[in-house]
Amino acid sequence: MNNFDKLIEQLNLIQEKFTHIDNFLTNTYIEFQQKQLEKLIAALEAKHTNMCSCACSCEHPVQFPEEDTLHSARYAAERIGISDKTVYRLTKSGMLPVHSYCNRERRFLLSDIERCRRYYRGE
Repeated sequence: MNNFDKLIEQLNLIQEKFTHIDNFLTNTYIEFQQKQLEKLIAALEAKHTNMCSCACSCEHPVQFPEEDTLHSARYAAERIGISDKTVYRLTKSGMLPVHSYCNRERRFLLSDIERCRRYYRGE
């Protein structure tokens, strides 16, 4: 066996070791991520149990709140019970923030609309 063959053999051994190390690290990372997800799920379940209003042992599946939906300025005015001009004034003053624009129309989060509605009703 000449020096070149010995060198190739050593390189193959090194490559094999790196493959083992890479597999080990990949498996370790996957296990770490699984443990993190398990911790997160446990924390969410604990939070749900603490916030649950059903006064049971919480055997039902964890329920997450619905997504905050976007609505038009006209919907906001009707829901709050104010005029379109007042919606504009509330937006300008910062009391009713615009979440986004779609086709040049302002879109408001339902939670912001409900907050303004409670404010105007004195709740």
